[in-house]
Amino acid sequence: RLLTATLALIVLLSGVLLGQDRATRPHEQLSFVIGHRRPAVKHPVPLSDADLAAVRNVHPHEPIFQPSFPIKPGATPVPAREGLEAGAVHLNGPSERDLIVIGSGRRYAVGNLAPFWVIRENPDGPRVVLAEWTQELRFLSTKHRGMADLETLRDTGMGGSDTAFEFDGVKYVEM
Repeated sequence: RLLTATLALIVLLSGVLLGQDRATRPHEQLSFVIGHRRPAVKHPVPLSDADLAAVRNVHPHEPIFQPSFPIKPGATPVPAREGLEAGAVHLNGPSERDLIVIGSGRRYAVGNLAPFWVIRENPDGPRVVLAEWTQELRFLSTKHRGMADLETLRDTGMGGSDTAFEFDGVKYVEM
């Protein structure tokens, strides 16, 4: 009986510890989908001046921000608070706060795609670690270098595509 009780306790605790990351933040949004008439972020947070500056410093022509289809030069407006939605997420556990920023609405969206930025708070200030034109951004259940893996999903009308990203220690890169 003691052995059975001990094994049951070990199984219970291992399940709790494995699911602890999700259990400590049960209300965190894990999927963000653009919406022209509805918010993409369920629990918006204010975008600081430093966060807005980080987003503004990532332009479509830079390697970190490569849309999967050609965008006409000047198609993306300079990011301003109006039309941007921000949601707090925890890419590396509940003690750190990161942001998902979405350019939603007619100001930003091209067809059914919009710019998404993932901002990581660093000691020297916020840094964009992923910027993609997509329709949806999801957390995956796996991690690389302690950071949650991400997936983007797009439906361009000519078929859908998904891309998985892992953290390489500096930024998110395709898996």
